[in-house]
Amino acid sequence: KYEGESQSRTVKVLLIVAYSVIICISLFGNILVCHVVIKNKRMHSATSLFIVNLAVADVMITILNTPFTLVRFVSSTWVFGKLMCHISRFVQYCSVHVSVLTLAAIALDRHQV
Repeated sequence: KYEGESQSRTVKVLLIVAYSVIICISLFGNILVCHVVIKNKRMHSATSLFIVNLAVADVMITILNTPFTLVRFVSSTWVFGKLMCHISRFVQYCSVHVSVLTLAAIALDRHQV
């Protein structure tokens, strides 16, 4: 339990609404990006595949990290056990690294073009 982190009911409701909107928009947008790039043959370029890679990393964060972070903020404690704590942290770190390295790859690819 994290002392001093208990929020009022209003803050908890705002967190739940904000996180829910962010999760829905993130899933919709990133899945749409993947769908459009995969279905459109003209978009099968290196840059487009890098963008799909970014979208997949964002979907991983959205599904495997964001909901757990919300619950942690609202309840002021981690309720999912030690294993899920490690999995969530691992997914977060991997996705951030994938995003940074993919952005670097896009920059290098664009610099060469």
